[in-house]
Amino acid sequence: MAGQFSVHPTLIHGWKKPLLAGAETLFANGSKAATADVEAEQTELFEQIGRLKMDLERLKKVGPLP
Repeated sequence: MAGQFSVHPTLIHGWKKPLLAGAETLFANGSKAATADVEAEQTELFEQIGRLKMDLERLKKVGPLP
């Protein structure tokens, strides 16, 4: 494989060893960031639902428009 990409085999070994040692933490951090984004979006949607429920209750009290 090293010859295919014109890279010395020692370099590939040097890259592969730390990758295999730390791959779990490398990919785990990415999922934490994605989880934080999902939680932020979920919070925003719950707030919007709350506002819409309040608007609906207020409109029910006012009655139909003429």
